Amino acid sequence: MTKPFVFYFTFFDEDTEQESTFGFIIQDISPFLKKSNISHFSVDTSFYNEIFCKLENKYGVHDWSSSPNDKVDAIGYTTYEVPSEQFLNLLSEWQLEFSKIGCICSSIVEIDESASLGDDWDVYSYILSKTSS
Repeated sequence: MTKPFVFYFTFFDEDTEQESTFGFIIQDISPFLKKSNISHFSVDTSFYNEIFCKLENKYGVHDWSSSPNDKVDAIGYTTYEVPSEQFLNLLSEWQLEFSKIGCICSSIVEIDESASLGDDWDVYSYILSKTSS
C-alpha cells in the first residue's frame, strides 16, 4: 500500500508580490511507480525527468519546495516565472501527465492564503477537505 500523494505549486507574482498555491491529490500513485520501475516514490527517474524538463522548459523554473512529512508523499514546487494566467494551465498539464499513465487525480484546488500550511501533510489535508464529498 502506498502513502497518500499530493502535488502542489506555489506561484509568486513579482508584480503584485502575492503567492498563490494550487494542488491536487493523486489517489493512486502505483501506475507511476510501475512506469518508473520503482517500489517507492522518487523523482529520480527518467520518466519523471522527461515530464519535468518538458514543462519547466515550457513554463519556467520549478524550484523544489516540498516540506516532507512521514504520512504523505509529495511533490511541491515554487516559481516566480509563471504568469498568473498560466497557473492552472501548468497544474493541468502536470495532472494530465499523471492521468495519462493511469493515476487517478483529484480536481485542482486553490489553497486559501489564510490556511496554515506547515508541511506536505497540511497541504494534502487541505486539498482532501475540499475534494471529499
